[in-house]
Amino acid sequence: TFTLTVVDGIAPTAVCDEITDVNLSSDGLAEVFAETFDDGSHDNCCLSHFEVRKMEDNCNDGHDDTVFGPSVVFCCEDVENNPVTVVFRAYDCFDNYNDCMVEVTVQDKIAPTIICPPNKTIECHDPVGAPDPYTADDNCPADTTITITTTSNLNSCGEGYYTRTYTITDGAGLSASCTQTINVENSDPFSEDDITWPWDYTTDECDPALDPEDLPAGYQEPVVYDGPCDHIAVTYTDQLLPTNFPACFKILRKWIVIDW
Repeated sequence: TFTLTVVDGIAPTAVCDEITDVNLSSDGLAEVFAETFDDGSHDNCCLSHFEVRKMEDNCNDGHDDTVFGPSVVFCCEDVENNPVTVVFRAYDCFDNYNDCMVEVTVQDKIAPTIICPPNKTIECHDPVGAPDPYTADDNCPADTTITITTTSNLNSCGEGYYTRTYTITDGAGLSASCTQTINVENSDPFSEDDITWPWDYTTDECDPALDPEDLPAGYQEPVVYDGPCDHIAVTYTDQLLPTNFPACFKILRKWIVIDW
């Protein structure tokens, strides 16, 4: 009698998906198990299990994925380094193994989000100011950019509104926008209370100069207390009227003050 030892020394045939797409989740990560990369690996006796590793590990997650294991983790940094090469290994039941290579395209298909600050109202004499705080989020926040554009929709009096658009764009080119409206009002519009009218004037001079600029202070023209949002125009008309002795004549001077 003798002992015959039967040995399986033939490594399995590892068959990989040539190209695999991986989508990151909301936390910016994607764990992919080795079985995902299998495309029909086989052995002359029996297959045991699969393992996988990255050629380079770009993720700063405290785990070295360049070492073979049951799965690998992809992250936001991998999107910038596409394609990511992984090694797929198939083991048979007798610890024989064989490898093949897979190119993995890591994609970020989750768009960022942004919440604008609430609408607000300012006075027409106030500057629109710097952008207000907003809330933005993305599964790969390190790769996002924020752009803020402000469009003016004001009339000649400085009233109306500004439209401020906040846009976030992530590293994959996906974007989201929101709009804040800044209303511009004049809560203290111009009124007759803002005018001091000139006093009536009497003189006993012969052939007096009676144009407004020739009269003493207080008799010349209306004093207007206009605000930064007002557009004031002042004009007048004179009507020469006859009168009774001893007066020579009377001028009825009509002043018009307009806030355009």
